[in-house]
Amino acid sequence: MATFEFIVSLTILTPSGLPQGAVLSITLFAIYISDMPHPPHTQLALYADDTALLTQSWRTDTIVRRLNHAMTVLHRYFTQWKLQVNITKTAAILFTKRRPPPPPSLRFRLTHIPWSPHIRYLGLQLDSKLLFTKHLNTVTHKAMGVLLALFPLLARDSTLALAQQTHSLQITDSSHSHIRRPSLEQYFNHQLSSPPNSPVEMSSGHR
Repeated sequence: MATFEFIVSLTILTPSGLPQGAVLSITLFAIYISDMPHPPHTQLALYADDTALLTQSWRTDTIVRRLNHAMTVLHRYFTQWKLQVNITKTAAILFTKRRPPPPPSLRFRLTHIPWSPHIRYLGLQLDSKLLFTKHLNTVTHKAMGVLLALFPLLARDSTLALAQQTHSLQITDSSHSHIRRPSLEQYFNHQLSSPPNSPVEMSSGHR
């Protein structure tokens, strides 16, 4: 039950698990899995309910054997404490600059986990050579989408008033001096008002 501005929600019992978005959910879940076993020759990277299993070796067959054994150990732990693994979001990737033959697929219970050339982990697109090419292309594509979405609003011939297109942020320090910095809208307005073939310049303030 929760109360917000004199509005009381209904009481809902949770037979298992933790409510998503609750203040104590992450803390309680971290306590619940604090005794998770660490299989030999592997490392566990835990973030909330995301678990990454890491190992390294010059031989791909050794990597596969270690990961399969580790997943067997973790499967017994998950079964004992009623934790379910989302197999559809489970993926494997081999980080190497060499070109080894494709290793055999991993197995978790009765499900085969194939090796992927790239995976998404905590918002990052990781590729097998750690070049971050796919991640940079994805971020650039999203940024261009935002830029094109703002073009009708911030272009020179926009119907919006100038005061709505640009504004300055005033920051007052302890000496009551005012620092005026150009806002993001001013930057886009300047770039989008330039000729189509003119270069776009961006500066970060660090030299």
